[in-house]
Amino acid sequence: MFPSRIVLIDDDQDDGYIFDLALKHLPWEIQFQHIQDSDRALAILSEKEFTPPDMLFLDWNMPKFDGKQCLLRIRAIPGYDLLPIVICST
Repeated sequence: MFPSRIVLIDDDQDDGYIFDLALKHLPWEIQFQHIQDSDRALAILSEKEFTPPDMLFLDWNMPKFDGKQCLLRIRAIPGYDLLPIVICST
């Protein structure tokens, strides 16, 4: 019913820290992974051994691949076409 695995793709370390802190205040346990590099995130998500998360948060303003480019590439990965993805931006 509630997500148990969440991935945040965001180049800002502080945003990842705050996100993790907020998740720890929820009444259920969440496995959280913060990936700070869009290139690295795409490589991790594409690994066959990596189980897709229940929900993914994606920063819209990032270097290398911006949010739109990253979103299109994530959706092209098998198993990610229906994954809930929340776009966030500061």
